[in-house]
Amino acid sequence: MIDYDDISKTYDNYRSYANSEVRQLIRFGKIEKGRKILDLGCGTGNLSARLSECILVDTIGVDKSFQMLEKASKKGLKVLGADADRCPLPFKNDSFDVVIGAYVIHHILNRKDLIRECFRILDGGALILLTSSHVQIENMHPVIKEFFPSLIEMDKKRFPEISTLDYLFQSAGFQDIRHEELVVGKIPIENGGEL
Repeated sequence: MIDYDDISKTYDNYRSYANSEVRQLIRFGKIEKGRKILDLGCGTGNLSARLSECILVDTIGVDKSFQMLEKASKKGLKVLGADADRCPLPFKNDSFDVVIGAYVIHHILNRKDLIRECFRILDGGALILLTSSHVQIENMHPVIKEFFPSLIEMDKKRFPEISTLDYLFQSAGFQDIRHEELVVGKIPIENGGEL
């Protein structure tokens, strides 16, 4: 089992977002100023912090790690402790305009119920899930693929196939299902990131 409280100590060294990446998400999700956003599995709030720098939105972060939430709170994010794997989510129907889950879906065992919950709490808006496709996993690590192919296969088992996610979206009621490639690079927080 992964200890996210322990990971929170160094998480910002490995996961952050450039403003250009966040602008691509804003465009893709048609996120407008003043929208209510749920950052599902917000971690230390890196994505929400960058989102707030790019556009004025009302964001709430949800995570099951209280240490992650403490760091997110220090970045100005409104936070709530909740486990996305244990549905229902603690929100009323039609509470949000957008739900963003950045690299969280592969940690969810009960994906079907979570995606249905996202549909329930969305007020006709977008569910944006950042994940790694199997094609990306194979193409991003050519040396590992050549010399340690079992590691690539292990990584692919962790991440759901895009077609599986599409099926779950359709089953939950989502209709306009689109994909766009976004390669997120590590941007050191202490340097302020890329503008």
